[in-house]
Amino acid sequence: MMSSRKACAFLAMWMVPGVVFAQQAPPTSDPDATAGDGVDDEYYNDLPDKDYVWVEGYEEEGGEWTEGYYRERARDGYEWSDGYYADDDVWVNAGWYWLGAPRIGYVWVSGHRTVGGFWTRGHWRRSNRGGRRWIGGHFVDGLWITGHWRPHGVHAGHVWVTGHWASDGYWIDGWWRPLHYSGYRWITGSWRYGSWMGGYWMPMNSRGGFVWVGGHYGSGGWAAGRWRRSNKTGRVWRPGYWSGGQWTSGSWVKGHHGAKKRRHRAVRRSKYQSKRSKYKTRHQTLRKVKKLNRKTQRANQTIDRSKRKAKKKVRNDRRTIRKNTRVKRRTSPKRRGVRRSKRER
Repeated sequence: MMSSRKACAFLAMWMVPGVVFAQQAPPTSDPDATAGDGVDDEYYNDLPDKDYVWVEGYEEEGGEWTEGYYRERARDGYEWSDGYYADDDVWVNAGWYWLGAPRIGYVWVSGHRTVGGFWTRGHWRRSNRGGRRWIGGHFVDGLWITGHWRPHGVHAGHVWVTGHWASDGYWIDGWWRPLHYSGYRWITGSWRYGSWMGGYWMPMNSRGGFVWVGGHYGSGGWAAGRWRRSNKTGRVWRPGYWSGGQWTSGSWVKGHHGAKKRRHRAVRRSKYQSKRSKYKTRHQTLRKVKKLNRKTQRANQTIDRSKRKAKKKVRNDRRTIRKNTRVKRRTSPKRRGVRRSKRER
């Protein structure tokens, strides 16, 4: 198999230079949410640590049905609006709406529901960009492709890989890739938790005990992927992510695959949906749900017994205090003296 250095040199001859265009929207980023920070065995543990709320599905204009989705509870400088019909019977799409003054020289690109049930943020883009034209968002084979900039010309033997917005609001520019790459196949990008995960070249062959880390296209051109060990004692793999328009490569960090501490509760799927599609049928899912319900019931019974014991202990303590108080009053020296004086009389 071709080494990573040779692969990088091979791709360097084919790739056309591109730019990481750091077009930043108004202050909308969440500094506490780092894309791809941490991986656990639990579902959604690699979900950005943000506060999500559920939006029920609704019917849009023309009878099209939009499935429910999760969205962030709040976003600085924006206000969430559910879809509705205006006074002139025109449908207004749901989404985040900018509360400030209109930005001169910029155009608003609305967000949308992504595959997986998460809402991706809308962003501001420049109204014009030299040598490129704006392509509106559209579906390709059932996958929503976000609006993007595309060069006016074409490049023979190459395919344009669309750019995208990173989770912190920076625009990551697209690039030209060759149609074919010997020994590799192209993995199309995908949506994850409302953020776009870029495509990459994947080797045809596999290596036991190793996992392929896909490459990326940055300011220095194409950075080829590499193999990493699937496990490392005392370490956890932190995937790479975009931050401030620059790519931070994945790396091993100290830790373990235990429960991740979160400021916000990870979102919960409905009871008939499974974790990572582990339970393929409704029957298997129902069995899992019943098992979880039994565990929850036992846990609640244990909590109730503990509460009853605590209340009983408080009542017993109060009774003991009242009893000791009565005994103390009857046996106090002052009362004994009073009783003797009455007998003498």
